[in-house]
Amino acid sequence: MTEQIQEFLQSVGHRYSEKSLILHHYSLGKLAQFCQERGLELAEFRVEELAAFHRWLLGCNISQATLCIILRSARLFLKWAYRTERILFDVETYDFPVKAATPQNPPTVQVMRRLLELPDQTPRGLRDRLLLELLYVLGLRRTECCSLDLGHFNFAEATVVITGKGGDERLLPLSPGLFATTQNYLEQGRAQLVRGPGEQALLLNSTGGRLDGGVLYAIVRRYGRVLGLKLKPHLLRHACATHLIEAGMEHDQVQQLLGHRCVKSTQRYTRIRPCELGKEFVAAHPRAVVEAVGD
Repeated sequence: MTEQIQEFLQSVGHRYSEKSLILHHYSLGKLAQFCQERGLELAEFRVEELAAFHRWLLGCNISQATLCIILRSARLFLKWAYRTERILFDVETYDFPVKAATPQNPPTVQVMRRLLELPDQTPRGLRDRLLLELLYVLGLRRTECCSLDLGHFNFAEATVVITGKGGDERLLPLSPGLFATTQNYLEQGRAQLVRGPGEQALLLNSTGGRLDGGVLYAIVRRYGRVLGLKLKPHLLRHACATHLIEAGMEHDQVQQLLGHRCVKSTQRYTRIRPCELGKEFVAAHPRAVVEAVGD
């Protein structure tokens, strides 16, 4: 079982972030432990064994959220095992529990306007303004934001290449406001923060190196506290999607902008031309036509 789990993880490693792979490894370790205790081989796995594994997890003193994570990983692994003919039953016949979604209330457009006005004109303030806009205007994930390099930008065409989960790339438009914020940071902020001529990272920390996800998270939380809010980077991404949809942008175009990895969504994306995405984005996003500095 352990070797087959490793084979599975290697086969899907390109599709998931490092954090997701760690969760899959932990979850499938539970499955391997269950099978070892019962002397089960993968080829012997049937729906009855899956139900027994589910009951076994219920006795492991874990939260409902952790239970759902483990069973989701087991489902992916067993689907792979079925496709590769290592087991004979289709895991889709089993009724997996679904984790209840935690309600999230993203900041309003008015709150986002106040948030983006908080950073000052110091080098760090200009950096913070840019990272807040990247999270909100383009709806970037924290890791996507931190991994941006100077070479990802094409200022002649006002576009930026984003590397998402599993190495997937998407080309996104830079709105006039975000374009101006980026240029202002590069000229007045980054030039003061950078230490080495070879540094290619867009967002820099206090020592001139690449800003990491933990520091970015802390920056967002700090600005949120000024407004009395418990903010985190993903909530700004959520706000981006909510405000675009409320402004009339189609769901499939928002999904393309955010880089959601859904098969059905991907099929819909193929019908959208990049120029259409750019026009819809500029027309719908509340910050797309606002000047970046001094608004």
